[in-house]
Amino acid sequence: MSTPAHPLAAIKEAMFTYFTQTAGLAPETVSDGSVLVESLDLDSLAIIEMLWDVEEKFGVHIDDVASLKNMSLDQVADVLAQALTTAPGPAAGTPLTPSAA
Repeated sequence: MSTPAHPLAAIKEAMFTYFTQTAGLAPETVSDGSVLVESLDLDSLAIIEMLWDVEEKFGVHIDDVASLKNMSLDQVADVLAQALTTAPGPAAGTPLTPSAA
């Protein structure tokens, strides 16, 4: 699978991969409009683990995890992409790909 060049697309891909491969959700149940708690039936721990995975790959951190629970995958990806573009440091605002784990 190729890595998208745009941060938002790369974040969405990383989230989808986490939910389908690590969390074991069926790919057909995970879509951009899926709400983390309501649609995907995820608990707080699963959301935190997904965020750790994405934060590690992209070098971004989200403090307010509780606010993400009722967001869709699209909305969470937007929050992460926004944090990425406003993060201090030389990589802020530049196209980013996940780091090799």
